[in-house]
Amino acid sequence: MFKTPNRYLPKTLLGQTILILVLVVIGTQITAQLVYQQYVTAEYGKQLVRIGSSNFMSIYQALRALSTEQRKAYAKEMSQKSGYAVLPEAETVLPPTVTQDLPPRLAAVQARLQQDISPKVAFYIDRSSTPAQVWVYLPFEQGGWYVQFQRFHFDRNFPLFAVVLLGFSAIIAIMLSWQLVRKINRPLKRVQNQIIKLARGESPPPLASEGGPREVADLTQAVNKMGANLQQAEEDRALLLAGISHDLRTPLSRLRLGLEMMGSERPDELAELALDIEEMDRIIGQFLDFARSPETVAMDRHDLSEIVFNEAESAKIRHRPILTELTFGLYMKLNPLHIQRLINNLVENAWRYARTPIEIHTYREGNQVVLEVMDRGPGIPADQIERLLQPFTRLEPARSGMPGAGLGLAIVNRIAHSHHASFSLLSREGGGLIARVCFPAPSI
Repeated sequence: MFKTPNRYLPKTLLGQTILILVLVVIGTQITAQLVYQQYVTAEYGKQLVRIGSSNFMSIYQALRALSTEQRKAYAKEMSQKSGYAVLPEAETVLPPTVTQDLPPRLAAVQARLQQDISPKVAFYIDRSSTPAQVWVYLPFEQGGWYVQFQRFHFDRNFPLFAVVLLGFSAIIAIMLSWQLVRKINRPLKRVQNQIIKLARGESPPPLASEGGPREVADLTQAVNKMGANLQQAEEDRALLLAGISHDLRTPLSRLRLGLEMMGSERPDELAELALDIEEMDRIIGQFLDFARSPETVAMDRHDLSEIVFNEAESAKIRHRPILTELTFGLYMKLNPLHIQRLINNLVENAWRYARTPIEIHTYREGNQVVLEVMDRGPGIPADQIERLLQPFTRLEPARSGMPGAGLGLAIVNRIAHSHHASFSLLSREGGGLIARVCFPAPSI
């Protein structure tokens, strides 16, 4: 069954609308031309055949009624006062380029004259000249006569000016339609970009609702209201997390102090309690990190590899085996504190699920600076990657055993976006996971 090749059709609203308008205009022009040909040009052609046949019949009858001397005077007068030259056969030599391959109207006049006068009536046309010349042979008993004229006097082609005029009107209609659609599409494009930014978790300024149709203005206001509600919800959630985290820090400090004062009567149990308190403190720290807005912190020029190297050395002190392959001199605008937090979250996530040596690479690739943290853990299913970038989400098997609040990757994602970078999780060849952050490289 025939299917429309959709891959060749425009994908944007502007492109599809312009295509429809172009097809409508062209279809209208073709329909108008067909109607004109059927009801105007065809009847006009029949009328020309009748008039032309009548004119040549009148010339034939006049020549037939006149004497030889009178015919010469008549021929001279016709040549001076009309577009027809009447020439005796004996004094006429047709060009060698003439042909009897006639256009339809001339052929119809020839057939009619052959019927009314004589089968010897013949039409010749010379298309090599400009304009084309036509000779009509009228037979008589004492030698025939030729009537010579330029073709456009009788059988005009469809004028080029009309074709140009139709094409120009189609172009004008398309341009006006394009301006109208563009006026509608421009605010829609702004609304689309606004929604994309909101979907990425950004907080763009509200859109101006001036201009465009009322429906587009209403849509713009609705998107602005949605953005304001999302921003308010984000602020409320951050405030709630910050408040809870701050309030929990005080009793945790008292618990830690109490454990230190209890002495060493049951060291194993105290050690486990101390680890639990440290884990709770780390989770609270993640809450506070997530509650902070990374977009409000100023950035300065730093070498990414130096920050990575220092953070890797700190991780080794915490007994995290790390192998580094760094390209130094990758200077760009960064916030060192946030980049340290990003690296620490990636390292802790890799260590928690892999328990194998972690590799960290930095390098420049085209117009990007790449940071990769790699492990040999179980990896993440491809259909779960997008979900894990959302806050408070974890893999199902991890909920039963591994501690954490499910904020580490969400914090990494937010910090990456605040640096105009992209964050992705990829399967590693041979097993494991690659956490890749791609920063836009500054021009050298």
